[in-house]
Amino acid sequence: MSDKELAIKKVMALGKPTLIHCANEKNQESTRVILYHLKKKMLSKGEAEVLGITKFEYEGELFIKVFKRPIQRLYELNEDGVPVLIDAKPEDDVDLQRQLKLMRRDGRSQEEMQEVVNDWRAGEVEEEAETRGIDSKPEQILSEKEEMKRMMEEG
Repeated sequence: MSDKELAIKKVMALGKPTLIHCANEKNQESTRVILYHLKKKMLSKGEAEVLGITKFEYEGELFIKVFKRPIQRLYELNEDGVPVLIDAKPEDDVDLQRQLKLMRRDGRSQEEMQEVVNDWRAGEVEEEAETRGIDSKPEQILSEKEEMKRMMEEG
């Protein structure tokens, strides 16, 4: 398994971003394209839509950032003009579907599965608020907090 395939599997399994160091701009672009094609080859359509691949630069060093995109939230305006969250359908979440499939296989009740769906949704909201990092080689890793700080300083 290549480093690029490992990065994709690690991000999908752990949900934490990974950075791949690149020697120069040509290597950065090549790595990005290779990762894009691997993502299409390795993942289902739903999973591939969740995996993000982007160019990243920190202190003059070039990287490709592989990350799991947060689930986009949809809102509608209520009668008072206040945005109200529209819950996504459980079918839209690949990880949740895997969990429910295992529960069905184990003979769990519909009530137990509905409880898992409710807890899952509550956990996603909390997870989006957390800062993510990853444990790997220090020269290849930046925490989301450091990235946000850099972005705030730049613009």
